[in-house]
Amino acid sequence: MPDERQTPGPPVPPPLTNVRAQVFTLHARGAWSEALALLAPIRPADPAEAATVIFWRACFLTLLGRRQEALGALEEGLRQGLWWAEQRLRFDPDLQALQGDPALEAVLNECARRCVAAEAQFRPRRLVAAPATRPAPLALVLHGYDGTAEETLPAWAPLAAQGWLVAAPQSSQLAGMAGGHWSDDARARADVAHHLGELVAEGAADPARLLLGGFSNGARAALTLALTGAVPASYVVSVAGALRDETLAALDASALRAAAPRVLWLVGERDQLVAERAGPQAAWLAARGVPVTVQTLPGIGHDLPPDLAARVAAWLVAGG
Repeated sequence: MPDERQTPGPPVPPPLTNVRAQVFTLHARGAWSEALALLAPIRPADPAEAATVIFWRACFLTLLGRRQEALGALEEGLRQGLWWAEQRLRFDPDLQALQGDPALEAVLNECARRCVAAEAQFRPRRLVAAPATRPAPLALVLHGYDGTAEETLPAWAPLAAQGWLVAAPQSSQLAGMAGGHWSDDARARADVAHHLGELVAEGAADPARLLLGGFSNGARAALTLALTGAVPASYVVSVAGALRDETLAALDASALRAAAPRVLWLVGERDQLVAERAGPQAAWLAARGVPVTVQTLPGIGHDLPPDLAARVAAWLVAGG
């Protein structure tokens, strides 16, 4: 499979970035009517962006108690050929008031059908930032929930200047019309093994030096795959992620010694939910001999830090 190569450089803002920031700010303030007014004139030509805007509208309408209008917005999206992941419509707290409504169940059923059809057409792909020499140590970095390879690579790409081959695969598990997720561990393992195998077979990657990194949902997958030994990673970088309780409970000392990855755990100062889980989990692993470095990111919430690549590079130079 050919790589889609990118030259390391400044991150390219993803679509709707400016609007997204305003929407989240208004949401946090409870300014739901103001958010609806902001979204009213926005009609993206891109289907994935259009689906995102309609989802936001449905959320704000529901929060304002306008349930039928929220359902109508989702139904109109279906008529436009759009769809959303079941997890998003079923579990987003903003849509809690819609749960159990037969109209929402009908939307969910149609979305599930379209998701299955889209996944059947999925073809593996990745973006790569390559160093000058090969084979090179490989940093395989996983996007967050509803994320994309295009959004993910720029933050990690500067590692190529340090001699690392940086590869951002797109998950085959679809979270919507553009993004993916890594929630199914078996499928995540298969995806990562596919890309790792191809890069090694091409002579681009040195399998003896593998860094598995990720953000949020991708960070959880990276931790799980490395700590269970499912993927032979020497290094793990978790950004805004934590393990599932059942995964942690299933780990034992012998399995951890066999996997033996070194872990950099980056947690935003304002990312309370992740911090509450990541701290104790990191301490539990360290007590069982896993080399864990935890860094708290000042002023950062559930997001990538702007100096991510520099932090990772410094940690690697220091010996992980």
